Amino acid sequence: MSEAEVDAVAGALRDDAMPGSAYSLIHILGRAQAVRHRELVAGFLQSPGDPDLARIALKSLCSYWGLTAEYLPQVIEFVRGVEWDEEPCSVRPIAMSVLGAHLTDHPDPALTRLLLDVAAESGSAGSEGDRR
Repeated sequence: MSEAEVDAVAGALRDDAMPGSAYSLIHILGRAQAVRHRELVAGFLQSPGDPDLARIALKSLCSYWGLTAEYLPQVIEFVRGVEWDEEPCSVRPIAMSVLGAHLTDHPDPALTRLLLDVAAESGSAGSEGDRR
């Protein structure tokens, strides 16, 4: 994509020029490596009305653009769980994946413990009959 095309996508997202298309527009910016629009994308991390937007914003910022260190407080918040994040479009699994990848290069015992605790909690949520 050209810079002009990327900027047009960012403009459409910022101006809500294509209602109902925010997820796709954020995804395009993420895959296009449009890091210069990170503040715009980061604004969607708090999307209680649509957790899908928070999920793709987190994925763009951290997985596509490698900015996990800058957004680590938000990643941790999502790993711990936010009230408005509900299945099936949960942000938590993406945040756990992002944190796990981050810990590969930035070891932190407290964050590793957090990830293990949340994973154990998530694993014990189902009944014994559901596990194989």
